[in-house]
Amino acid sequence: TSAAGGGGIFSAGETLIDQSYISDNHAGGGGGGIASTHSLWLAATTVTGNTSGSDGGGIHATTDGSMAVSISTSSVSLNTASLDGSRGGGIFASGDTMLTNSTVSGNQLLGAGADGGGLFVSAGVVVLHSSTVAQNVASRVGGGVLVPFNHQSPLILRSSILAQNSDSGIAPNFRGILDLNMLMVDFSLIDDNTGTTLPESQTSSLRGNLVGRPQPAGSGLIDAGLDTFTVIGGAQVHPLLEQSPAIDSGDEAMPPASDQRGAPFVRVSGQAIDKGAFERQPAVEPMILWDAPAAIAVGAALDDSTLNATARTPGTFTYTPP
Repeated sequence: TSAAGGGGIFSAGETLIDQSYISDNHAGGGGGGIASTHSLWLAATTVTGNTSGSDGGGIHATTDGSMAVSISTSSVSLNTASLDGSRGGGIFASGDTMLTNSTVSGNQLLGAGADGGGLFVSAGVVVLHSSTVAQNVASRVGGGVLVPFNHQSPLILRSSILAQNSDSGIAPNFRGILDLNMLMVDFSLIDDNTGTTLPESQTSSLRGNLVGRPQPAGSGLIDAGLDTFTVIGGAQVHPLLEQSPAIDSGDEAMPPASDQRGAPFVRVSGQAIDKGAFERQPAVEPMILWDAPAAIAVGAALDDSTLNATARTPGTFTYTPP
């Protein structure tokens, strides 16, 4: 807990956080989990359940250079910012911001007139690649992602999912920007285009997008087919249901080797890469491989040398002698 910024971590220098779990911290200022004033890199890290009394319920990142925060194979979830007018329930950033193979989910802004439930970026290039932003809440504008309307840097969404986010009704997923040349959305799924300037596309557009539009003006929202937010393979993810239109419809250009969970969860398991941070894996029947079983005397204690089997799929099994 910190009365100022950075309830869990405060950094005034370049910072790399890898394979870490940052949770249940509180800051009176910005950054309930992490506050950084220089470039911040997160990899294979979970930032969850943190609270702040100002901007950035989970992360508050600024910079004196160009890169504020780069997040890969990580999740920012269930963080809250409580101050009226606060920005970024999950992440507040001022500077270039990149999310790759990552999930931003369940973050919220509790105060009145608060913007950017999942992510608020006040300045700099914003890139979401193979990422999922879902179920975040803002009390005013931008339940999922928000940048200023007169944003002067590119906002790039590629092979990503923005769905089930909510705000006061202005722009639940993200708000469009004044310079349309700065908005680049490709191979992404946006379940509700309200406030985005994106045209509705119930089937894959020329740019590979699936975009819903509420009735009666449009044909309706697109069901992204997101399963319950859960932990699989040590990572917080939204699995894709079997009927999800995000499956096999992402951007095949330079895909990562694995999805958010890392190996052995391959990034392309079907005909093409899936949209979002989660790749639905092919069904594999459980199998125990025991290449050279050794005889075990009745009554002998069992150890690693006798039980030298390996499992083709993660899990547990029970053996009952006949």
